[in-house]
Parts: sequence; structure tokens; C-alpha cells
Amino acid sequence: MADILEIPLRLLGNVIEYARETPVPVLLAILAATAVSTFLFIYALVFLLAPTPRAPYASEKSYITTTPSGAVTSPKPLPCWHDEWRDDAASHKAGEKHTGTIDAAEVEVSVVIPAYNEEARILTMLEEAVTFLDAEYGRAPGKGKSNGSAAKSDGRGIGGYEILIVNDGSKDKTVDICLDFARRNALHDVLRVCTLKENRGKGGAVTHGFRH
Repeated sequence: MADILEIPLRLLGNVIEYARETPVPVLLAILAATAVSTFLFIYALVFLLAPTPRAPYASEKSYITTTPSGAVTSPKPLPCWHDEWRDDAASHKAGEKHTGTIDAAEVEVSVVIPAYNEEARILTMLEEAVTFLDAEYGRAPGKGKSNGSAAKSDGRGIGGYEILIVNDGSKDKTVDICLDFARRNALHDVLRVCTLKENRGKGGAVTHGFRH
């Protein structure tokens, strides 16, 4: 055992002796170079090993909501600023400067909620969220109820809000609970539900919602 420990102890002693004899500026430069090299190595390793996100299915670019009568709508196209920006960029000639264009927002706040088998707790969250959003932003004209919750426009913006539930492949009644809540609270076209065909995890669900 002593022979096994002798080699690393000898190497450690040599390193300490070298550090003592090395000028401080040179030592700091070596440490900085080592830190930068380590960071770049880890970054490259993560970049190479990280899986490439799959492209969304066609059905994942649609949403359902409720109507004023309480019925559930058929799937509607879910606007995607990312796709529009990418298509606009592709239409420009090679080498031509492109800054992209994004349509003006229809509401002041968009709330993205990833959900996977959340039937036990999503109702409480929605109740608290809508209470706050109604009081703080109101409903945009033409969306949801109109009895006392019109969108506010006191200098903060266009007012109104929307909620996008990204159903991440739930196997319980998460979607039914969300739509029933929308029906009871007159959140037609305010609360939208987009269902992912395959589970993508919390990060994937949030990213999908942010792109729409």
C-alpha cells in the first residue's frame, strides 16, 4: 500500500515545488488557461452528446378550446412565431441581411403551463392563476366573459391574457379538467390546450409553448 501511495505523493510534491518556483503572473495564467480549457471541453462534450430535439408533429401545431356555448372546438391552427420567422428568413436571398418579422401581440401576457398527469393539482393552480390574471390584466375584447373583466389599458400595454396548456402526453383527465374549468369560467379562446403526441419532458413542453 505504501508503494502505491508513494507515486501520487511524489507527483504532488513535484507540483507543489514547481508552483513555489513559478512566478505568480505565470501561475495565474496557467490556472486561467486550465479553467478556460476545462470549460470549453465540457461545453463541447455537452454539445456533442446532447440529443437533437425532434420536430413537432402536425397535430402538435393545433389547439382546442371551448366555445361560448360550452362545447369543445375542433382543433384550430396554433400560430407559431418561430415557424413564421424561419420561413421569412428562408425567403431572403443568401447574404441578404435579415432581422425577421413577428406579428404584433394580441394580448399583453401569455402563460405557458406544461402539464403531465396533473389531474390532482392543476385545478387549484388554474383557479389561483385566473383570479390573479383577471384582476391584473382582464380579458381581451372578444375573448372570454365580458361582465366586468374587460382588458385593462392603463398605460401598461394592450391588456388581456391567454393561457396555453401544453399537455405533455398525459394519460389521466388533465385535459378534461382544464376544458371543464374553461367552460365554467367562460374562458373560451383564453384557455387553450395543445397536446403533444409523445412526451417531451418539462423543458420540451415549455419550449413548444414559448414558440406559439
